[in-house]
Amino acid sequence: MDGQGRHDQGEHHFEDGRILSISCRPTGGGGAIITYDDVTEAREGQKKIAHLAYHDALTGLPNRRSFTDRVVRLSRQSSFAMLMLDLDRFKAVNDTLGHPVGDELLVQVVARLRGVCGDADLAFRLGGDEFGLLTTRQQAEAHALADGIVRALAAPFQIGEHLVSIGASVGMATSPCGGDTDLVQRMADLALYKAKENGRGRVEVYREGMIEEAAARRRLEADLVGAVEAGQLELHYQPLFDLPGRALSGFEALLRWHHPERGTVPPGEFIPIAEQCGAIVDIGAWVIDEACRQAALWPAHIYVSVNVSPVQLRSPDILWQLTRSLDRHGLTPRRIEVEVTETAMIENSEAIATVLAGLRALGVRIAMDDFGTGYSSLAHLRAFKLDRIKIDRSFVSGSHADAGSAAVVRAVTAMARDLAIATTGEGVESEEQLANLIELGCGAAQGFL
Repeated sequence: MDGQGRHDQGEHHFEDGRILSISCRPTGGGGAIITYDDVTEAREGQKKIAHLAYHDALTGLPNRRSFTDRVVRLSRQSSFAMLMLDLDRFKAVNDTLGHPVGDELLVQVVARLRGVCGDADLAFRLGGDEFGLLTTRQQAEAHALADGIVRALAAPFQIGEHLVSIGASVGMATSPCGGDTDLVQRMADLALYKAKENGRGRVEVYREGMIEEAAARRRLEADLVGAVEAGQLELHYQPLFDLPGRALSGFEALLRWHHPERGTVPPGEFIPIAEQCGAIVDIGAWVIDEACRQAALWPAHIYVSVNVSPVQLRSPDILWQLTRSLDRHGLTPRRIEVEVTETAMIENSEAIATVLAGLRALGVRIAMDDFGTGYSSLAHLRAFKLDRIKIDRSFVSGSHADAGSAAVVRAVTAMARDLAIATTGEGVESEEQLANLIELGCGAAQGFL
């Protein structure tokens, strides 16, 4: 054998990449049998398997296993910052354009990440549309890196014939040298959750108290799951009056939760939690049934308006729930009005439009709630075939003193009239506000007068 290779634990590695395994078996009389096996392919296969164990096959980035190992090693060497990143609206891309487009999008996302990151930054694909970054930059520089990532991923991607816009949310936490690696990841995850909760497409840094807030939220979530069976929920009813005659025409059902320890929990606090943990499905079904039960006790010309979550509208089950409750309490569909916010309508517009069309076919009326606080697009008024627009209380309360608010109310009522859509001014609390709504042409008022 020539001396161009090196002998290493029974294997000889040649400069051309070949690997021979050498074994020697002694024989009688001082001889030996030496065998040579070409193990090049086997060793290459082993290297690929080892690489795949620590890397993502699609993007080539290190994977979650590599991320976990690297965090432990890095924490022993220095302080560092951890960035947890989720792509916004990625699921919609997969659902509407298909997984091949989603895969190519991920590849392009990684290319942009590499363009933003420097030598001190390590990027990982943790799974799906979730990424992690580790950096030894100082906190201010790490925050600048996170901002740069959000900006880079906000620009549209060209995927074949498709121009795709997504975005990214980033949560960031820092750890001292020798810090608790599980804790810093939990902190970064909580910051990411806060970024998504605050509107997505942004960076949030962990702040003191987030862990305690998350624990309180979990307790509230656990209590909320059993609130229906425990009889802790209650509906209050706010009256609706036709204008200008001021005749009582209906009530909006307002949900209240009476917690045994915390007292009355505001809807703005527990409804988002119910939507995220799935409890809104059972709560929403209870609200529909209870509102129908109560409306059955009222005169036949009085209707009840019920707020419906976008989570409920993503499933056709709401049609079955409404039909069952109407039948159970002997109520006609025209005595039920379903309220949905404009923001909720457009977030899953196609699926929600289908369910709303089913409700209208059943005979249930559809109202857009809080009009003026969201996108306020004329296209949405046509697309969703609304029966009513409810003008947000912020415009109603200021319409008698603020020329801008009055102009909004006047414009909305005139536009709705031309489209044959009824209008209701929300949050009326005084005779002055009521008289002003009548003067501006609003068709109904809601509030405790």
